[in-house]
Amino acid sequence: MVNEDEVKDALKGMNGNKLVQVVDELANRFNVSRSEVTLILLKMRLRGELTFNHCSSPVGFFASMDALAYWLLVMDSILASLLALIGLSGPLIEALRVILGVPALIYAPGYAVLKATYPIKKPLRPMEAMLASIGLSLALVGLISTLLTLTVGLTVQSALASVVPLNLVLLTIGYLREFKIKAEALPTDCLE
Repeated sequence: MVNEDEVKDALKGMNGNKLVQVVDELANRFNVSRSEVTLILLKMRLRGELTFNHCSSPVGFFASMDALAYWLLVMDSILASLLALIGLSGPLIEALRVILGVPALIYAPGYAVLKATYPIKKPLRPMEAMLASIGLSLALVGLISTLLTLTVGLTVQSALASVVPLNLVLLTIGYLREFKIKAEALPTDCLE
């Protein structure tokens, strides 16, 4: 059985190595199983003593926990659109429309603009980001509503046809931008 202090000492010269290589090398060095080494590394990661960069591709990034907000907002926008466009009614459908529609209109557009334009190198605190997202959303949805009223007319369909694609495009731009910044700053698929 290997202890964590031995693993910490062995990790000192391994920055930049791929995680698979690190696990194999530590398992061979201490003559223990790969699963035992993996468990020790995971415990260290959970305590914040070790970090991994697993953003080697946009696909890997969008499958990571860093992109959880992206997927939640994308699904919220799509589900809110579907619920608004289908002809069903009833108390449950109306409640779902409100629960999904409010974040899709009051939070998601501003969050998407913030993600696409604000530098990640100096992130906002969570409360600042939430308030900025709500303020930007109100301004953006107000502007879109005014433009729709002056042109094709403001309807549920025209509002959704404007806001939801804008949310999706800006969210995707923002998260691709974040991936690019993180990928440039850190070596890929490595132990830090």
